[in-house]
Amino acid sequence: MKVLVLGGNGFIGSHIVDFFFAAGNEVAVLDIAYEKFREPLSGVKYYIGNYGDKSLIDVALRGVDLVVHAISSTIPVTSNENPIYDVQSNLINTIALLHECVNKSIKRIIYLSSGGAVYGTVKSLPVNEEHVLFPQSSYGIVKLAVEKYLYLFNHLYGLEFNIIRPSNPYGARQNPYGTLGSLSVFLGKISRKENIQIWGDGSVARDYIYVSDLVKAIYSAAITEHTNQIYNIGSGKAYTLNQLLIKIRDVLKIDFNVQYMPSRPCDVPNIFLDCQLANKNLNWYVEIPLEEGILRTWDFIKK
Repeated sequence: MKVLVLGGNGFIGSHIVDFFFAAGNEVAVLDIAYEKFREPLSGVKYYIGNYGDKSLIDVALRGVDLVVHAISSTIPVTSNENPIYDVQSNLINTIALLHECVNKSIKRIIYLSSGGAVYGTVKSLPVNEEHVLFPQSSYGIVKLAVEKYLYLFNHLYGLEFNIIRPSNPYGARQNPYGTLGSLSVFLGKISRKENIQIWGDGSVARDYIYVSDLVKAIYSAAITEHTNQIYNIGSGKAYTLNQLLIKIRDVLKIDFNVQYMPSRPCDVPNIFLDCQLANKNLNWYVEIPLEEGILRTWDFIKK
């Protein structure tokens, strides 16, 4: 199978590339830049440029069987600062991509949506795929809009898809200097002996999933006979930020300082995911417990 990974040089995308390549697939990557934490891989084809470059998309899609869409130019906070850019760079470009997939007879697309941003403030926990959707950021609205366009293109043209709604992925090669991925950011600050910043009082609860578990779900969604579905992918367990900090202290045996900041309107209060559909259709289950995931991520950051 020939696979194109959009965003394949990013945190999640680079692990997707590893897994599909190790499984014997021909893998290509389209991204704005090369990987931050390692050199390009031998045997992988790289297309470096803007996701909105139609000529680049045209070349990259030739002969491809499967597209894995793991690219985004925004995160929830930045999307609210400039929703027009969010729509133009993520929604419009993805609709153009879907047209090219149809034109080139692509068999299937796997889309990485969001297991937090599309749900917003939830009414019950855990959250399954049928829960009412109320995004609180442009990022979440665009993710949801792309989901709807995938259904439309399947209806109009028969383009197969599966949608992955991941919880909060973390792990090796996530940027410890960034603003996305609280666990990796916390560990990065601990390694640099900086204060950890918490937005709000630390009572918001999240569902954390190690990146290798997420990638296995993505691969299963790529090869399953159960198509045109939405799959929650998470640990199914919730930790408040304060509980996460306690867990980090217990695992690493390191003390650190915490600074509490005013809460942000784009942050989803509490969420963790019901993943029974993925358990059933994909035969997928979490393998890496939080404690082991913390240690693996810490080992990467120390190196």
